[in-house]
Amino acid sequence: GFATKDNLGQLTKVVKNVAIEVSGIKSELTDMRQDFSSALTRTESRLIDHLDGFMAKTLKVERDEVWLIHRVDKLEDRVARIEKKSP
Repeated sequence: GFATKDNLGQLTKVVKNVAIEVSGIKSELTDMRQDFSSALTRTESRLIDHLDGFMAKTLKVERDEVWLIHRVDKLEDRVARIEKKSP
Protein backbone atom coordinates (compact mmCIF):
# COMPACT_ATOMS: atom_id res chain seq x y z
CA GLY A 1 0.00 0.00 0.00
CA PHE A 2 0.82 3.67 -0.03
CA ALA A 3 1.36 4.24 3.69
CA THR A 4 3.16 1.55 5.60
CA LYS A 5 4.19 1.54 9.22
CA ASP A 6 7.78 2.10 8.04
CA ASN A 7 7.14 5.28 6.06
CA LEU A 8 4.24 6.65 8.12
CA GLY A 9 6.52 8.94 10.15
CA GLN A 10 8.14 10.29 6.98
CA LEU A 11 4.73 10.78 5.36
CA THR A 12 3.49 12.66 8.43
CA LYS A 13 6.51 14.99 8.21
CA VAL A 14 5.82 15.65 4.52
CA VAL A 15 2.15 16.42 5.23
CA LYS A 16 3.13 18.79 8.07
CA ASN A 17 5.66 20.57 5.83
CA VAL A 18 3.08 20.94 3.06
CA ALA A 19 0.56 22.30 5.59
CA ILE A 20 3.15 24.82 6.83
CA GLU A 21 3.92 25.87 3.21
CA VAL A 22 0.22 26.29 2.41
CA SER A 23 -0.29 28.31 5.59
CA GLY A 24 2.64 30.58 4.65
CA ILE A 25 1.27 31.11 1.14
CA LYS A 26 -2.18 31.95 2.55
CA SER A 27 -0.60 34.45 4.93
CA GLU A 28 1.38 36.08 2.09
CA LEU A 29 -1.76 36.29 -0.05
CA THR A 30 -3.66 37.91 2.82
CA ASP A 31 -0.85 40.46 3.28
CA MET A 32 -0.75 41.16 -0.46
CA ARG A 33 -4.52 41.58 -0.55
CA GLN A 34 -4.37 44.03 2.37
CA ASP A 35 -1.50 45.99 0.75
CA PHE A 36 -3.37 46.15 -2.55
CA SER A 37 -6.60 47.20 -0.86
CA SER A 38 -4.78 49.89 1.12
CA ALA A 39 -3.01 51.22 -2.00
CA LEU A 40 -6.33 51.27 -3.85
CA THR A 41 -7.99 53.18 -1.02
CA ARG A 42 -5.15 55.75 -0.93
CA THR A 43 -5.29 56.18 -4.71
CA GLU A 44 -9.07 56.58 -4.63
CA SER A 45 -8.77 59.14 -1.84
CA ARG A 46 -6.14 61.16 -3.77
CA LEU A 47 -8.27 61.00 -6.91
CA ILE A 48 -11.32 62.27 -5.02
CA ASP A 49 -9.22 65.12 -3.56
CA HIS A 50 -7.98 66.05 -7.05
CA LEU A 51 -11.52 65.94 -8.44
CA ASP A 52 -12.82 68.04 -5.55
CA GLY A 53 -10.06 70.59 -6.16
CA PHE A 54 -10.74 70.61 -9.89
CA MET A 55 -14.49 71.07 -9.37
CA ALA A 56 -13.93 73.87 -6.86
CA LYS A 57 -11.69 75.72 -9.36
CA THR A 58 -14.16 75.10 -12.18
CA LEU A 59 -17.05 76.41 -10.09
CA LYS A 60 -14.99 79.48 -9.13
CA VAL A 61 -14.24 80.16 -12.80
CA GLU A 62 -17.95 79.77 -13.63
CA ARG A 63 -18.93 82.15 -10.80
CA ASP A 64 -16.33 84.67 -11.97
CA GLU A 65 -17.64 84.41 -15.55
CA VAL A 66 -21.23 84.95 -14.42
CA TRP A 67 -20.14 87.97 -12.38
CA LEU A 68 -18.17 89.34 -15.34
CA ILE A 69 -21.10 88.85 -17.75
CA HIS A 70 -23.36 90.61 -15.26
CA ARG A 71 -20.90 93.55 -15.05
CA VAL A 72 -20.62 93.75 -18.86
CA ASP A 73 -24.44 93.71 -19.20
CA LYS A 74 -24.75 96.55 -16.70
CA LEU A 75 -22.00 98.46 -18.48
CA GLU A 76 -23.62 97.98 -21.91
CA ASP A 77 -26.95 99.10 -20.47
CA ARG A 78 -25.30 102.23 -19.07
CA VAL A 79 -23.55 102.94 -22.39
CA ALA A 80 -26.87 102.54 -24.24
CA ARG A 81 -28.57 104.99 -21.85
CA ILE A 82 -25.76 107.53 -22.26
CA GLU A 83 -25.98 107.19 -26.06
CA LYS A 84 -29.74 107.87 -25.90
CA LYS A 85 -29.16 111.04 -23.85
CA SER A 86 -26.40 112.42 -26.04
CA PRO A 87 -27.56 114.63 -28.95
